[in-house]
Amino acid sequence: METSSYDLDIRQKASELIDLIKTSFITSDGLLARNYPVTSRTLFTDFDDIVPFFIFFGETEFLLSQVRLIRRKNESFLSLCSSDGVLVTRSIDEWFGGLYAIWEKTADNVTYDLLKESVEFVLEYLMKDGFFSAAFYPESKKAVSYYEPWSAGLLETFCEMRQEFPAGFEQAQKVLQNWLKDDYFSEHHLFPYRVYSSSLKKFIQEKVLSATFPSRRSSRPSGVTGPCGTRLLKSFIKQVLFYSINGLYSQLMKSNSTCAFALLEFYKSTGDQFWLQSLLEWINSAIENFCDNGKVYMEFVPKSGAKRGAGITPAFILVDVICDTLYFAENHVAPYKDKFMSVAEEIIDYAWRGRLYNGLVPYHHGGDFAHIDSQVDFGVSLRRYAQLSGQQAYMDKSLELTRRALEMHYSPEGYFTYSGNVSKNVIDPKYNALLLKGFANLITMDEPLYPHRYSLFKDR
Repeated sequence: METSSYDLDIRQKASELIDLIKTSFITSDGLLARNYPVTSRTLFTDFDDIVPFFIFFGETEFLLSQVRLIRRKNESFLSLCSSDGVLVTRSIDEWFGGLYAIWEKTADNVTYDLLKESVEFVLEYLMKDGFFSAAFYPESKKAVSYYEPWSAGLLETFCEMRQEFPAGFEQAQKVLQNWLKDDYFSEHHLFPYRVYSSSLKKFIQEKVLSATFPSRRSSRPSGVTGPCGTRLLKSFIKQVLFYSINGLYSQLMKSNSTCAFALLEFYKSTGDQFWLQSLLEWINSAIENFCDNGKVYMEFVPKSGAKRGAGITPAFILVDVICDTLYFAENHVAPYKDKFMSVAEEIIDYAWRGRLYNGLVPYHHGGDFAHIDSQVDFGVSLRRYAQLSGQQAYMDKSLELTRRALEMHYSPEGYFTYSGNVSKNVIDPKYNALLLKGFANLITMDEPLYPHRYSLFKDR
């Protein structure tokens, strides 16, 4: 097919962005940087967010150079994904997914060895007998005794790597089975934010905190480093604050969506109806508890019935789960098809009607600014639904939204994170790298997303 000037323009802009990432968003050690202006913090907690798109744009050698640099510096996910003396396991799945994607493309021995060592570490220290610890202290080599379903991204990755690491997939299935047996899922068909093994902590969570919204999101256990006296005091205060946060509520994006995608991958790989039925229970519960006539909330507290945080992020991820399930389980979801399609369209149309003056979708319901990553992700959601519904109008909206996001957020130094009514803006290497998904979406618009391009556009 003849290449249009439109395609050339998009590819040129993508190439410019890749060059920017490879030159301006690099630490002094030569590794992909997470911050700009650059600090020592690296991007490997988000590695799988960018690896498939670097491969798509022919940058495999750059990825291999990053792997070799990691090996040469004797780094690992423990050093690259930890902070303040603690490794939170919800932050490591993309390390594995990124390495696996590189190895699948190249069969590179160095990449495989690094991946194999990482898998072996997880199976030795973090994932045992159906329990997957939510955090690990590298200094003492101790894992915490609570779990977080947000970590399910690694379960999905272990499913994808099942041929190479069958023991990992076996353990991953045991973990998810145990999560599904938990009282919280049995009652609500949703996943909680955090579950403790300690009877006392469970009691406090259930009897004292379970009706409240958490005071902080994405909280992490204490890992404070420093002089002994200061360290112990700060650690104690942080731990008290940490354990006083309610974990018995549901967060749609990540804490629940990663589990839903894992359920779908387990079903696709095994054909076991148990995984599909659990997923269908989850979708129906998510629709009932997070949706309100097209508005989708981020958080839900079952004990009080309260919801908060409506916005485009929970909206696009729920549409993605629904669409992926309808496509890959088509022969088994016929009774739900009309309902699920109707809900997906209602969510999409609601978000589209609420666009800002600049044509972008606000980050929060009723808000006055847009986040660039949300535009890209929602653009792909529109494309998913367009293919399933056969409605070209949604493909046109995907094209319009993605192109407008690129135009509104552009600067010569990199793409800004926000647009609209913002007092301060930032250029974030993570979201610049994720923007490659938008370019890939535009370039492949004339192809079906399912099934050939599905892996490329999975939310990671």
